[in-house]
Amino acid sequence: YPYLIGFSHSSLTDSWLLIQSGNLGFRYVTDQDWEFGLIGRIQTLGWGVADNDDLLGLDAPRSTIELGPLIGWRALPVHVQFRSYWEVLDRHSGTISELEFRLPWEHHRGYIIPSVTVSRLSRDYSDYYFGVSRDDATALFPEYTPGSAINTSVDVTSGFELNPHWLLQTRIGVEFLDSA
Repeated sequence: YPYLIGFSHSSLTDSWLLIQSGNLGFRYVTDQDWEFGLIGRIQTLGWGVADNDDLLGLDAPRSTIELGPLIGWRALPVHVQFRSYWEVLDRHSGTISELEFRLPWEHHRGYIIPSVTVSRLSRDYSDYYFGVSRDDATALFPEYTPGSAINTSVDVTSGFELNPHWLLQTRIGVEFLDSA
């Protein structure tokens, strides 16, 4: 669906408005290439299939809002950014922190940005989204408490200017889940 954004990826600008990978926020980029900001996102993790008969009677995780700080450094070819999110609607009181490494490359018609992200999910966070409580346990879904977890993802974001009024943006990646 169409929406208004700037064409350049946030790694390639010093803009105070930050729109990246589902995040919306504000940031300040210093003359020494440090970035500081506040970001938020709507977290919609859940089962994804609402009409599955095996899940009848279970309480699905509810969407929530996550807010938090970010700090980054962009002086090297590889940009480093740390983000930490706290859940604010009191659904689970958990946190998730992400350390991302990006290698932005801009060309005359767009950009390519490969990245690697390491995410740490707190116990409360992963139990809420991926666990099965004692009250919700069934024969098909026994009680399960994953505890804290560390996931790693690798992705490539690209943008290509088709003409001055049209752009094509893509993002493809894979996430490796913690064994828990």
